[in-house]
Amino acid sequence: MITYLGRSRYQITREGVNWVLKNVREVKAYFDGIDSVINGIVISPAIAEKDIKQGEQVGLKMVNGLLYATADCQTKSTGIAEADAKAGEDVGVRDIQGLIEFSYGLVAVLVVPGIAKGGSRHIDLELLKTRLKGVSYVGAIGLESVAALHRAGIEPDYLYDVSGVVIDAALHGLSSAVVCTEEDVYALVSSLKDRNIEYSLISL
Repeated sequence: MITYLGRSRYQITREGVNWVLKNVREVKAYFDGIDSVINGIVISPAIAEKDIKQGEQVGLKMVNGLLYATADCQTKSTGIAEADAKAGEDVGVRDIQGLIEFSYGLVAVLVVPGIAKGGSRHIDLELLKTRLKGVSYVGAIGLESVAALHRAGIEPDYLYDVSGVVIDAALHGLSSAVVCTEEDVYALVSSLKDRNIEYSLISL
C-alpha cells in the first residue's frame, strides 16, 4: 500500500488510500455508536415508586425487570428527577451516579423428545410440573413442548422469539423456563451462551 521512491521518500498507493478511507469510516461509525449510547443515558426513564418532585435526588433500583426511581437514596445508584411525577408515572432521571444493583436472571431449559421419539407422551410429567412450580415466565419452543405444557395444565407465556424474550428478561434480572424440543435445544443454548446467560439443562 506504500511505495518506496528512494531517498527516504514514500508514496501511498491507491489501494492504501482506499484502505485508510475504509478504516476511517469504520472508526467513525464505532465512535458515533459510542456517542449515541452515552447520549442515550444522559436522561434515563424510570417508574416513580412514590410521588417525586422536580430536582429531587432519587435512588434507582430494578424491580421485576423495571427501573424504579425511589425516594430512598441509600441505593448504589442515584440521580436527579427531571420533572414532577406521581407514583406509577414515568420520570426522566439525569446525572446518574453509581451502578444499578441487580443480578442477571437464570434460564431453565426443559427438553422434550421430538415427535419421532414419542413427543410429549414420553416425558416425566411430574418432573415437568415440579420444575415449573413457582416459575413466573414459561416459554415453549416446538409443538411437542406446547402439548407437554398443556398436559401439565400450564399455558405458555411465550411462543414466538422465545430465545430473544428470555435473554432480554434475563438481562433485566428476570428468571424464566423454556420447554424446548430436542431439535431446537442447540440453537437456544447457543443464543444463551452468546449473551453469557446462565442456564440449566433438564431432560424430561
